[in-house]
Amino acid sequence: MPDVFVRTFPVNQPSVDRPSEPLRAAVGVKAAELIEFSEELSRIGGRVPAFHIVGADVVREFNLAHLRRSRPLGYPAIPEVGSIPPTHLQVARAFPSFLAGTGVNLSAPAVIRTSLTWQGSSERLAGVDTNAFLRVPGDREQELLGLYAGLYKAYTSLCMEGSGVNTATPRVAGLIVMELLDVAAEGVAYLGQDTHVVEIAPVGGEAIVFDSAESLYASRRLPRAIVQEIIDVLSALSESVPSGELLELEFIIDGGRGLFWLQRRRLVRRQATRGGTAVYGSVGAFCGPVVDLRGTARHTTDARQVLKRLAGTAGSAIVVPLKDDACLDAFGLLWLLRNMSLESPAALVVTHGTGTQAGMRTHLKWTLRHFLPHTLVLPAIDHSVPYALSHIDVYGDGVRTTVRR
Repeated sequence: MPDVFVRTFPVNQPSVDRPSEPLRAAVGVKAAELIEFSEELSRIGGRVPAFHIVGADVVREFNLAHLRRSRPLGYPAIPEVGSIPPTHLQVARAFPSFLAGTGVNLSAPAVIRTSLTWQGSSERLAGVDTNAFLRVPGDREQELLGLYAGLYKAYTSLCMEGSGVNTATPRVAGLIVMELLDVAAEGVAYLGQDTHVVEIAPVGGEAIVFDSAESLYASRRLPRAIVQEIIDVLSALSESVPSGELLELEFIIDGGRGLFWLQRRRLVRRQATRGGTAVYGSVGAFCGPVVDLRGTARHTTDARQVLKRLAGTAGSAIVVPLKDDACLDAFGLLWLLRNMSLESPAALVVTHGTGTQAGMRTHLKWTLRHFLPHTLVLPAIDHSVPYALSHIDVYGDGVRTTVRR
């Protein structure tokens, strides 16, 4: 068995010297960022859930034992975000017992997150990692199987390929083992020199977006102490945000223990804001013909029909669900546009529900803008976009999208 790098990094302890690049190679990018973020939070009064790190050598050793050669990445013609090649899913079946044999203690309820190492200096897009939730003993084998298999999900492969990272080689990741909290609400904040946008959604409830610290403070939907803590942390962090960058910060509110920060990412603004804050989507307007692909099946046999409908849409808008496991969605469309070398539409209206947009839904919005830099990406609430439109007039300010017809 390999030497297992397992170490608990306590919050509210003095910072220690950990060189950034060697740390990222040892534990993966997400884990290195979490360690750095937790230390910074401890200096400004914030906190993350208790966690420890399993170094990347564990997954590397598993690969040597079970994935000695590159295997084909066989995806459906129109994959889902989480589609896994059958060959890698089969390999993943051995991961739960292998991990148990390393001595990693997973007896307590926890959420485990992969932390991919990233080759070269290319940008690592958000969402390439995978989570497993170990709530009861019966969850463990299936969740850990999915954790390893998720390293090869279609979304991660597309992001790696688009960033110039070799997708054929076995993937290596550290693991973050984090305490499982009683989540009452979850949220995401965007922070820049001219930006303070906070979205908060109670579990199962409707998300509320605050586009300034003042509007958040004036709200009575959260305990004043939690609101003040969010504002204090954002204010302290805003001093270090470079021009042209945004910080994306995910957090949760535990019903009995209050506010916990989960992670921080640095995002580069690629599109001119033209007076707006390009947080959730592009800033701009489109008025013209539209192709509505909502409700389109994603089966392989339907790919040709989808391609026919996409022909000649370069000057049009396309409407598609942001994320839908049953039908064609924004990721499936992006996969087709890239792999079939199709011209990008003028605008992409991605529809979603009123719940939280944290997690993959937020990641997809940034990934779409990364791969489609000349397309207006405009997220919109489902019911705001009527069906059977032949023409659409739509405007986005980067935070909210208004459909005028």
